[in-house]
Amino acid sequence: MTPQRLNRIASVSWLPYLLLVVAAFAVVPKPMPAVGGNVQDVTAYFGTNAAAIKVFVCLASVADLFLLVFAVYLANRLRASETRSNLLSWLALTSGGALVAFEFASAMTMLTLAITAAASVAGTGVLGILFNNFELANIFLFGLFFGAVGVGTLMEGTFPRWFGWVTCAAGVVEVATGCLLTLGVTQAGSISFVSALIWIVVAGTVAVVLEWRNSSPAIDQLGLAGESAKP
Repeated sequence: MTPQRLNRIASVSWLPYLLLVVAAFAVVPKPMPAVGGNVQDVTAYFGTNAAAIKVFVCLASVADLFLLVFAVYLANRLRASETRSNLLSWLALTSGGALVAFEFASAMTMLTLAITAAASVAGTGVLGILFNNFELANIFLFGLFFGAVGVGTLMEGTFPRWFGWVTCAAGVVEVATGCLLTLGVTQAGSISFVSALIWIVVAGTVAVVLEWRNSSPAIDQLGLAGESAKP
């Protein structure tokens, strides 16, 4: 399989991620406990809805694999176009990998919490605290990842310049949301979730258009395939 075909496949990996995440959140009862909320409320929720949480974890864990593919794809695009430094591409790769690792750790914590809480096993409060910390770390890692991709785009023209600004703005929103959650504003968690999903859709659409446009000989002859490389 050629690198071009691999890139085209990787550029659409955001779509199954998005569909699986939406499906995962659709199966769990609402309202869900707020990120950084009361540990007792978190524990009670997971114990009461243990069966639905297990389905959620399965779907979310598979989704994380597609998110990893998309994060690696974006980092590779940055590295392929960088002329000044590999710092931003490595930062995107590292933060994206850490993000997926923390997402998976959060899912495993949710699964363990659901099982232990449903069985009334002692120590579930500690797992509730761990879950909150993982979720908070994920938000800051999203901000770091968005920042690396956004600044890299603005510096090297990997993607359209407007996308670089949008991505930087999304990174600021994630970091600000994380700070608000740290200060106890639990309602801010939904802002982070919606912002990340909107960015995934925008980034995925840009990636697909870029890959398909660059693979079109007719468009290449018009010189449009290299347009995205312009600063």
